[in-house]
Amino acid sequence: MVDNHTQWPWQKRELVVLLFCFAIAFLFNVYAVIRYDGRFVELFSQIGYVCVITGILYVITVLVRLLVWLISLIARRIRRRP
Repeated sequence: MVDNHTQWPWQKRELVVLLFCFAIAFLFNVYAVIRYDGRFVELFSQIGYVCVITGILYVITVLVRLLVWLISLIARRIRRRP
């Protein structure tokens, strides 16, 4: 049996980020249904689009986090130089 307790905080953080992206995408869907006088059932029938938008938002957040990490890494290396 493999013990994965060391990865749990990282996995939990990523799950929270993904759920936040899903909530934002779902709120976009709610806004669109209200704005364009759609039926209530469209909130659930368009869940595929919500999942795609969730994926796009998640990729954007990962890229931004990666960019921030790279900038901080470069800044630390510049500060260490004599």
